[in-house]
Amino acid sequence: MMEMDIAHARSRLPAWLCYLALRQMPAATRSRFVITVHGPHSVNTYSRIMTRGERVNKAANTKTITLKADARHPRRRKKHPYTPHPP
Repeated sequence: MMEMDIAHARSRLPAWLCYLALRQMPAATRSRFVITVHGPHSVNTYSRIMTRGERVNKAANTKTITLKADARHPRRRKKHPYTPHPP
């Protein structure tokens, strides 16, 4: 069986597949779940997965993404400040 340290998803369908697969793994051997959001998503159940990672990286300079990610992980807000990419 293949072992991996990090499961990284950049869109909703792969994020859901990673999330569901990782839930089946024992907690002791489970990979870290990281998501990178590249733009705004609609607010619905399908898009909710984009705020479920242990770490949510925001690659777009959008307040909507920041608000959704910070609402999901309020205590991480100050630990991982968002720095926009240079223009």
